[in-house]
Amino acid sequence: MSKPLGRKAYGSIPHLPGSRLGPGDHQIHQGQAEILTGGTRDRHDEVVLQEKLDGSCVALANVDVLLVPMTRSGYPATTSKYEQHLRSRTKPLPGHPNSMGRHRPERLYGEWLAGR
Repeated sequence: MSKPLGRKAYGSIPHLPGSRLGPGDHQIHQGQAEILTGGTRDRHDEVVLQEKLDGSCVALANVDVLLVPMTRSGYPATTSKYEQHLRSRTKPLPGHPNSMGRHRPERLYGEWLAGR
């Protein structure tokens, strides 16, 4: 089984120290956390706060004029054992196929939060 991009689709995002970790999760170093949470240095610093929701990372990539859904590990979503990945389907991209296939693949990443 090959990876459409030849590598992982997306890396792992580390947690802040003190966060609840699951198997395979990791944290940033305390010094990095202090830089991120210790306050701004001056009026030119900008702080962006985001909540990390834990689901399943899914990537969509333009690969040879096809919109290919992939797991974080970079394999096609249709090879996964998980239902949320199996719901994905490869679809042709709109537009001129000859012009899109020559460019570096563009990717979109998201966290799939499947409900019951």
